[in-house]
Amino acid sequence: MTPLVRKLAAENGVDLATVKGTGVGGRIRKQDVTAAAEAAKAAAPAPAAAPAAAKKAPALEVSPSAARPSRCPASARSSATTW
Repeated sequence: MTPLVRKLAAENGVDLATVKGTGVGGRIRKQDVTAAAEAAKAAAPAPAAAPAAAKKAPALEVSPSAARPSRCPASARSSATTW
């Protein structure tokens, strides 16, 4: 396989181990990599739609204790208040 084939595979995210070469002696050619990249792009949009719906923001849950005022000891209060 040529450096061009390796570069194309890297740019398109093609795993060369999964590509069947059509060149002499089973050599992987540029056309093999571009065909594999196009096949991957054609298969990718269908599953990509499902995760987009899954990214919906989860509902916030507020515990009952969060709604109550905290019970801070007097020593933790600001010293700015005078009695």
